[in-house]
Amino acid sequence: MRQLSFGFLQAVGHIARDVSKSGSVPNELKSQSVILRRIDPARNMNRFYSLEVERDLLGNVVLVRRWGRIGSAGKVRLDAHAGEGEALAALQALNVAKAKKGYQPLA
Repeated sequence: MRQLSFGFLQAVGHIARDVSKSGSVPNELKSQSVILRRIDPARNMNRFYSLEVERDLLGNVVLVRRWGRIGSAGKVRLDAHAGEGEALAALQALNVAKAKKGYQPLA
């Protein structure tokens, strides 16, 4: 199965950033993104992990997870959630889990 990049999904309309009728993303969703990285030159490790809460074309709340080697397109996973609170809780849980594995916020 071919893995599609986030840019491709957005370009063909699978993900919509502007979901409200005013043409902007609600304030509570604007700041809900985390970009992490894990760099260890001794192990030739240069990884990124991105988490973002968005809405899809149908208005469902999704947690967009992107990960891979820095400089590559990486992989994308969309997890649908019942509401924003549930998606934000999942985002925080993943953020804590990744921090335990050595990922650090992008400065």
